[in-house]
Amino acid sequence: MKQYNGIIKLLCLLVVAPIVIWLTTLKGTSELHSDHERLIQQSRQSSSARQFPAPSLADVASSEPLLSNGKILQVMAETLTTGQVNVVSYSPEEVRTEGESSLYLGALTLSGRYIELVKVLRDTEQMQLPLKIASVRFEYDRKQRHAAKVLTCRILLEQIEQH
Repeated sequence: MKQYNGIIKLLCLLVVAPIVIWLTTLKGTSELHSDHERLIQQSRQSSSARQFPAPSLADVASSEPLLSNGKILQVMAETLTTGQVNVVSYSPEEVRTEGESSLYLGALTLSGRYIELVKVLRDTEQMQLPLKIASVRFEYDRKQRHAAKVLTCRILLEQIEQH
């Protein structure tokens, strides 16, 4: 038996080890890869089968002006009914004009507790208004010794409006 010890080790290395490696690691990877390829094929077939009409630029651009005339404040009044969030300031600004379209930037500053301000942001996003929230910045007065309960939130809104 001692003379066959090297042959047995070689046989285990060449036959048994690849089978164990395949069963423990590579088999699952191979199955995942084939599932991935199958899903890609299905998504290509389903996307080519159904074509969704893209929203036209005219529909988006011809939306009602909200920033230039301050109507955004009337729209947001529904979300501000709790009285825990106050409007500090609002200033619209025309950033650029090309042809009959203008890009407006509205800087809206609100004050209130953090959770209430985040709820206002959530409600504004869920309204699906024809504008974009460009940035949001929360601030508090750093001169106070204790953490402020009232924060200010500066929201920059953008909208393309037609003349």
